[in-house]
Amino acid sequence: MNAYKLHLIECFDFTGYNVQPENSSLESQVDTAYKIFLSEMGWQLKAPYNKPLAFVCQEWLQGLASACTINFMNGAILLWAENKGLLADNASEKKQDAFLDKYWLRMGSNLASMFQRSANGYKIV
Repeated sequence: MNAYKLHLIECFDFTGYNVQPENSSLESQVDTAYKIFLSEMGWQLKAPYNKPLAFVCQEWLQGLASACTINFMNGAILLWAENKGLLADNASEKKQDAFLDKYWLRMGSNLASMFQRSANGYKIV
C-alpha cells in the first residue's frame, strides 16, 4: 500500500458521525468513509453534474473533510512527504512546489481508488 493511502487511512475519524465501522478491518474503515463521503458529496457524482469520483474526492479533502483529516498546510504536507521519502529533505523550492501542486490530486485519486475497490467488494490494497 502506498504512502498516500496509508495517510488517508490513518486520518479517518468518524467521531460525531451516526455511522461507525462494523469492525476494525481496513475494508470496514474505507466503507464507512465512503458512506460519509456519499452522504456529503454524492450529489456531485449524479446528473446533471456527473463529476469524476477522483475529482469529487479531491474537492472533499480540500474542503477539510472532518471524516478524513489529512494534512492541509503546506509545511505539514512537505514534512510528511520528507518523512515518507516522497521528497528529499533538501528539495529545492521548485521541487517542493511541484510536490504541493500534485498532492491534492494524488490524495483524491488514491481515495477514489480505495472507494471504488470498497464499493465493488475488493480487498483494499
